[in-house]
Amino acid sequence: MPHASMKKDLRESLKTRLKADRQRIIATFHEDGNLYFEADQFGTSSRIRMTFFNQGPNQVRQLGHVSTDGGKTWTVSFDLTYVRKAAKG
Repeated sequence: MPHASMKKDLRESLKTRLKADRQRIIATFHEDGNLYFEADQFGTSSRIRMTFFNQGPNQVRQLGHVSTDGGKTWTVSFDLTYVRKAAKG
């Protein structure tokens, strides 16, 4: 599970962004250790969902979905993997 201060920092960052964007975003860490985001897609009637999967100390998977029917059905919009670069030297 993420450290409590990381969760607090994330919440504060999202609050600041929400005030600027006027966009409703729900972000939660679940017991499985993953981070889940869901939001109305700005300027459209679509909803978006992103899940970040911790895949060890050097890798994170980000899976995105979009819904055009109010969240009844979801379609994968992207599936990305981020890998930390090895330190130089």
